[in-house]
Amino acid sequence: MSDTGIAGRLDVSRQTVTTPPKRLGVTHWSFRLLAAKSNIDHATVARAWKDYGVQPWRSYISRRRTGRQQMGRIIVTEHMTLDGVVEDNGGVEGFERGGWQFRFDPGEDGRSFKLQEMRNSAALLLGRVTYDLFARHWPSARGELADLLNALPKYVVSSTLENPGWNTRVLDGDPVERIAELTREVQGDIVVHGSFQLAQTLIDNDLLDELRMMVFPVVLGDGKRLFGPTRESKRLQLVESRQLGSDGVLLVTYRPATNGEPKSAAIRRLRQP
Repeated sequence: MSDTGIAGRLDVSRQTVTTPPKRLGVTHWSFRLLAAKSNIDHATVARAWKDYGVQPWRSYISRRRTGRQQMGRIIVTEHMTLDGVVEDNGGVEGFERGGWQFRFDPGEDGRSFKLQEMRNSAALLLGRVTYDLFARHWPSARGELADLLNALPKYVVSSTLENPGWNTRVLDGDPVERIAELTREVQGDIVVHGSFQLAQTLIDNDLLDELRMMVFPVVLGDGKRLFGPTRESKRLQLVESRQLGSDGVLLVTYRPATNGEPKSAAIRRLRQP
């Protein structure tokens, strides 16, 4: 079916998908491109695809019934050593002990996890250093992961970046306020890759909804670490823990908790204007 035929099934005014995208035979990538041409936001596309065609405007109806604004989830995803180092896992930043990720194979499970994570993302939220690294590599990369990443809207916390291009918007000013605003603007998963200083800010200010760590079995002994000082202790609840591949790489997922209960609802109340 042509783009014109598919576009005829998109009610842009209500941001509705009336036919499941897989039934139309469209790939996730072409569906994103079509949506971009039709000015449909990526969060809506992600939800429509994820639900295999379930009308995304159901969430709009739900909001009208409950009077609540659905908010984006801030998810931090990291490659990390056993001693908490996140610096230069890919070996491209000039760190003497960099490239440690490639000593281990997370297997097909690890690769599938990262691909699915990107498929489920509504937007990327990045610090300036990680953004610059991504911008040098990903625009020329090939494959589904690259296609998805390149198509996603990107938000960069920076006071100096100007005219970035690459589907990017700069968040300047107070990062805590700007990110809280972002969760009200973007529905779905807003995913932070790397960007350890940004991740520390999110954790310290209770803006984190989920923390995913792919932990590699090496004690690096030096390097920048994910966790820094916070104004108070932060309790987390374990959501998932499993081994990836046969080299001992672990995937652990946590969410904030207060007195053993999920903290997400409280965080969302704090984010309300």
